Amino acid sequence: MTVAQMRAIFTELLRKRPPTASEIAEAVSRVLRRNEEARLDFGYSETKTFPPRRPRPGFS
Repeated sequence: MTVAQMRAIFTELLRKRPPTASEIAEAVSRVLRRNEEARLDFGYSETKTFPPRRPRPGFS
């Protein structure tokens, strides 16, 4: 995770009402999904092909 991603996640978590576990998971997923979609959009706009898939932990 990048510093910007962590900042966005902590901003979401440091609200007045403590978030539930599902709200935390949704906030993290939303930040990571937005960043991954931006990476794909940028790669496609530059090359007209999608960038390579990111390696998944535990898979070769």
